[in-house]
Amino acid sequence: MSDSDAEDPDFVANFGPDTEDTPSPEDGPSSKRPRTTSSAEEMSRAKKLWKSFTADGTASPQPPQLQNLVKIQKRFMFAAEETTQVVEVPADSSEATKWPLWTPPPPSSIAPKPRIRKSKTALTSTPTTKPRKLSTLDKSALDWQVHVNNASTELQHELHANRKSGGSFLSKGGEFEAGEDLMSEAKKLKAEDIGAQTTDAGGVVQYKHVVWANTMKEIAERIPDTSGAFIPQVRKVLPQIMQELLEPGTTIASWADFVTKTAAIKADKIDFIRARDTQKPKWQPISQRQQATILAHAPNAQQPYPSSRICPPHMPPQFAAAPAARPQRTPAERLSELQRNILPHQPDTDAGQNTYNTQVDTWTAQHGQSAGPNEYRPYPLHPGSAALDARGACFNCAMFGHIGSQCTNPPMPKLEGRFRRIAAAIYRYIVAQASRLNEEEPQAEPVHPMPPQTSTTLTRPHTTLQHTSRACAAI
Repeated sequence: MSDSDAEDPDFVANFGPDTEDTPSPEDGPSSKRPRTTSSAEEMSRAKKLWKSFTADGTASPQPPQLQNLVKIQKRFMFAAEETTQVVEVPADSSEATKWPLWTPPPPSSIAPKPRIRKSKTALTSTPTTKPRKLSTLDKSALDWQVHVNNASTELQHELHANRKSGGSFLSKGGEFEAGEDLMSEAKKLKAEDIGAQTTDAGGVVQYKHVVWANTMKEIAERIPDTSGAFIPQVRKVLPQIMQELLEPGTTIASWADFVTKTAAIKADKIDFIRARDTQKPKWQPISQRQQATILAHAPNAQQPYPSSRICPPHMPPQFAAAPAARPQRTPAERLSELQRNILPHQPDTDAGQNTYNTQVDTWTAQHGQSAGPNEYRPYPLHPGSAALDARGACFNCAMFGHIGSQCTNPPMPKLEGRFRRIAAAIYRYIVAQASRLNEEEPQAEPVHPMPPQTSTTLTRPHTTLQHTSRACAAI
């Protein structure tokens, strides 16, 4: 722009693009130069592409879409008890319609909700699935599944990876074999090993039954039996003295508790039970001579009644003969009948329980519920209970280890309780009679020649006969 143009007030400068750089037509064509820089549009496009490329690596992934989960309550039957399991499943799955929904229990401080009135409209029928009975293996599998669900995420990933690789922690067949090993080890414990001592490799003295309990725990941990499902089966195959030492009727929840109870058994209790089992019943020491003495001192079975042949002729004929009296049995005779008719006492096993049920059904079919038990029709004793001559048993359940006021076991049948009281009365009388005879029995004295028989001895039966005739004449 020239000086004259700047002085002209009407001049308007042209500041458009390429004003200075654009050559005029008079300058002629300019020489072509290679383009070394990209245009603004290409730079903008490259920057956007780079931003999108870097954003893909740093952007957080979108959270997965959550499923609609509901909690259901599964019910199973195991050992005559109902077992429940609460799991979460999708709301549209088949299990959500098969099992009832789980509702949390209300707090104890909150008042119970009012009763829900039945709606008049038709509603979807509530699932009423009966509890399914579980076997021991199914119960162990259920407990293992609950343990896995409550385990950490690392353990669940490890289990999943192990299954994917073809391995398995424990199949049903392996569990059955492990259970057989556990039962075979349980049968190795003998009655003579209980209370006996042994020395291990380190020189420590331990009881054999405690060492056996620790071995059982190690085998159970290898199964693994974390819930103690095999403990009831193991207790049934143990010797009778071990079953009594573990207090039948109590619950042992785990194998650690099993070892603790086994180690807590005292030696004096073992000696007491062995001494009680080895001694004979109280009525067996009674000799034949003592039984003969009891029978000799007992009253006659039937009292003589006057005969109509020697009665006066003026006596009315309807009173000529008295009704026959029932023979009165002596305690020794009742004890003999009791020993001959008593039913076999069954052990506390599955086979013993089945035999006991058969005995009860047979007794009820023969005598009925209205008939009372006695020495001629003894009532069966329930398995695992105390013997008839045992002392110190609970009068409510006939088991050892507690008294009647502290008994939590179900009571024995009423007919069995009546039979036990009858047998106890017979037993007490026999023992008391034997003890009295032992105290009154004189010492052995030298044998002297028998004095000659006098006329008084000869005439005594005649005198007795005269007295009998006079008594009859007075009647």
